[in-house]
Amino acid sequence: MGKIFVSVASYMDKHLLSTINDLQCKAADKNLVTYGIVVQDTPDNIEQYKESFEGDDTIKCIYVDHTKSKGCCWARALAQTLITDEAYFMQIASHHVFVQDWDQLLKTMLQQCESEKSILSTYGTPCDLEGGFS
Repeated sequence: MGKIFVSVASYMDKHLLSTINDLQCKAADKNLVTYGIVVQDTPDNIEQYKESFEGDDTIKCIYVDHTKSKGCCWARALAQTLITDEAYFMQIASHHVFVQDWDQLLKTMLQQCESEKSILSTYGTPCDLEGGFS
C-alpha cells in the first residue's frame, strides 16, 4: 500500500508536537507516513520545533514567523508544496488525538469506496487533547 502525506498547518498551536507524536506512535506502518508541516509561530518557538523535528526524515517543514502568516488556507497550500511520491493525502489541524492504526483504518475505508476519487471527511471526535475521548 502507498504512502500517506499528512498535511498540517499550525498557527501558534501548543499541541503540534503532541499531535505529531500521537500520529507517529499510533501508525500501523510508520515508514509509510510523511508529514508536511507549516509552522507559523514566534522565532523562539520555531527554533524549538526545528530542534524537535531535526533528523526525522518523515517530517518536512516550512517555518513562517507568525506575523508574516497569510491565513490557514495559505498555510495549507504551502504544506501541499511538500508532497512528493505519496499516494494518499490527509489534511488535519495541529491539535488532534488519533486511534491506534489510524493509517490502516483510513486505507481500509478508502478501499471500501466504489470510486478511485473518493474523499473521506469527518468532524473529529471531541477529546481533551491529553488522550481522552469524550
